Amino acid sequence: MYSTLFAVSMLASLSSMAIAGSPDGLQLVMVGTAKAAAQKPALDAFFKRYNPGTTDADCEDTQLNINSVYAEPGKAGISPELAIAATTDKKQRAALGKLMSKFRDKTHDRGFDGALVYDVQNDKILLYGISAMSSIKQYVSVLPLSDLQNPKKANLAVCHALVQLPVLAEP
Repeated sequence: MYSTLFAVSMLASLSSMAIAGSPDGLQLVMVGTAKAAAQKPALDAFFKRYNPGTTDADCEDTQLNINSVYAEPGKAGISPELAIAATTDKKQRAALGKLMSKFRDKTHDRGFDGALVYDVQNDKILLYGISAMSSIKQYVSVLPLSDLQNPKKANLAVCHALVQLPVLAEP
């Protein structure tokens, strides 16, 4: 009995050490182009609905883990032009990554792990998940604008753009 109790207490202490110092979740900056400005309220609604550990955060057997979303990219020195250029140009992606990782303010003490960049083309919203580490693959999700008001479809689209982005360790 005592050996079982000892083993359980050891496992409990090891599991708490495994998460000690682990980052909380993704710290994101959200950047939209001028063409996509009208879609920002629908994306804001996703983040207001977002609740870790629920089906809203479930991405086909992978859990989305977001700590915070910063919706004022200009204050971080990130322009929509740079963000959208980073979706196709490695040099611009590196510049965006540098700005994201160096940003600090009262609510972001370690910069951003990534960006949700969004644009509208041909009646579709394109959602790009871009890591601050430029060597990491970017992810894109495409959704018809008419489906953006459908919470299930919007959740899945945002999730697909972000779920594979890593939480970066403190620099």
